[in-house]
Amino acid sequence: MAEAVARKRRRRKWPWIVLTTILAALVAFVLLVPAILVWLSPFSFSRDLSDVLPPDVAETFSNRTVSVTVRFSRHNIWDLALTGEGRLLDWPVSIDARINKSIMKLSAEGIGTVSVNDGTPRLDFKFAGSAFGGWTASCDVPEFQFSNEDGGIGTAIARIVASSPTTKEFTISGNARASFSASTTNAVPEWGADVWMKDANTSIVIEDDDEEVPYDIRGLSYHAGATGYGKKTEIKPLFPRVKSIEVAGFALSNAFASVRATDNTYLVTEAGTDVCGGKARIYALFLRPDKLDAGFTLLLDDIDAGMALERLAGFKGEASGRLHGKLPVRISNGNVMLGDAFLHSFPGEAGRIKLRDSSAFTDKLALAGIPESDRTNVSKALKDMTYDVISLDLNKVDDETHRLSLKVEGKAKGAKTEVPVNLNININGDIHALLNTGIMAKRKMKEINNENKNSK
Repeated sequence: MAEAVARKRRRRKWPWIVLTTILAALVAFVLLVPAILVWLSPFSFSRDLSDVLPPDVAETFSNRTVSVTVRFSRHNIWDLALTGEGRLLDWPVSIDARINKSIMKLSAEGIGTVSVNDGTPRLDFKFAGSAFGGWTASCDVPEFQFSNEDGGIGTAIARIVASSPTTKEFTISGNARASFSASTTNAVPEWGADVWMKDANTSIVIEDDDEEVPYDIRGLSYHAGATGYGKKTEIKPLFPRVKSIEVAGFALSNAFASVRATDNTYLVTEAGTDVCGGKARIYALFLRPDKLDAGFTLLLDDIDAGMALERLAGFKGEASGRLHGKLPVRISNGNVMLGDAFLHSFPGEAGRIKLRDSSAFTDKLALAGIPESDRTNVSKALKDMTYDVISLDLNKVDDETHRLSLKVEGKAKGAKTEVPVNLNININGDIHALLNTGIMAKRKMKEINNENKNSK
């Protein structure tokens, strides 16, 4: 009987002996992991990115892989140190990290830095995790400068943009920083990402229908961000600001917008800019990026008459006074279409017009069959007149033709007296011919500057 009891006790001890042995082996293995990693290193990894990069983007890089070799070593403060080097596409990459572990808590934590292109940009990260409490990780990209000549991100952007056959010239520069975080401490994955852009400048010349159209943006700043909780993603409001925008010689300044994201659209609650000495505003604009479809009305207020009239093809002179108006715009599949628009003077406010050359207007009158005597009177009146009413109306005739109507009422200064003026001019044609965007003037000025440089 006693022997049977003893055998039963021995059988009960075996599971505990086995479990203890396994746990001891696991503890020994964990304790030996740093030594094993140090002994086995270096480790090399490589991944070809050709199948994940868009073809146009892939062609801009001579190296289309990411590769890294890492080494583990002992550290006098941390449990383990990790260093590595490799390449990410065309850029050199280096890694420097420190790791601590806890056997009893089955946890680990660490800090590190990943440097791209010799430190521009640099990513600083830290992490902590355990078998019982989930994990957290965060990283920051300190503010760095970029340009199309930095050999890094700026150069990559320039390569991608320049790969388009319509791009003739392109430059970019600015400052940027970023922050990212993720965790599973609440059992549900959470994450957040933020990117800041400050004082970014870019200029680009695009060929459009055999015309080279220059675009220039100065002082672009914005903060873009998003958060996620489980499968839910929320995009933070976007508030871009631009000090100046110049499109083919047409200048805007102090541009701003307030953008909020909905399920599949973006709502521009307000946007505006300073233009022609006045202000332009839009409100409640819905954008659908998937269809490139939008429609809005641009409201114009307190516009300088002289600066506005300079946009008219053939206007050579000066003007004063203030104008207001609206410009309906429709964007469909990337095409911009203008609706019926107007720009009128304020009732009861007078202004002045003085033209050095009125041939652009009198030539249109001649094509319309206006007698030469009437054209002469118009030319004399526009040399120096005070107006009570001035209005510009743009109306669509068909898909390719618009009518620009100019109406002026006032008094012209003669040699000894003032002559009443009631002027109505209608000009039909393509919108690009009716509105002087400054393309030709810009090109002419560039030619003159080049000639002056060559003559020195």
